[in-house]
Amino acid sequence: EMAVIQQQVLRALKDIEPAPERCARLVLVTSARPAEGKTFTSLNLAVAVARHGGMGALLIDGDGKRGSLTSLLGCEGAQGLRDIAADPALDPVRIVRPTEVARLRFMPSGVAPASATDPKASPKALAEAFHRIAAAFPDDLLIVDAPPVLATSDASAAAALAGQVLVVVRAEATQRSEVEAALDMLD
Repeated sequence: EMAVIQQQVLRALKDIEPAPERCARLVLVTSARPAEGKTFTSLNLAVAVARHGGMGALLIDGDGKRGSLTSLLGCEGAQGLRDIAADPALDPVRIVRPTEVARLRFMPSGVAPASATDPKASPKALAEAFHRIAAAFPDDLLIVDAPPVLATSDASAAAALAGQVLVVVRAEATQRSEVEAALDMLD
């Protein structure tokens, strides 16, 4: 199944029209609510792309909550996405960590507090951060493990910047109304 998802993502990547407000190589992976498999999907998609996709993959923890990629990979306390959004002078290349998988890199969620940037400016800071990351890694697909859509507005803000959005749905558990509400918020 992951090979099918990888092929669809890479095929769609070729058809995305360039736009200054979007990062075509940014794939946002989210879900309607927690525990639906978005982190599992993000990680496995990144590994599949790095191993078989013909390009590198940069897996970014855009969630940072308990059980997120940052904690699962033992990177608590490390600088990451939030720090890049809070400090425009911070070089994304210094933040990224190599992995045991060739052509796969990881960026933790970061340690900057959520209030480090002005709440009204944070979508702009996030957009600038993603564009700086994309410029620093021009040959990589950026895969962001985002928070669940119905839990926070962060995924909706990031979706506006992404070339593609994958919504993970847990079979026989996620209610149709939750999926529809999540899709409405992402629109």
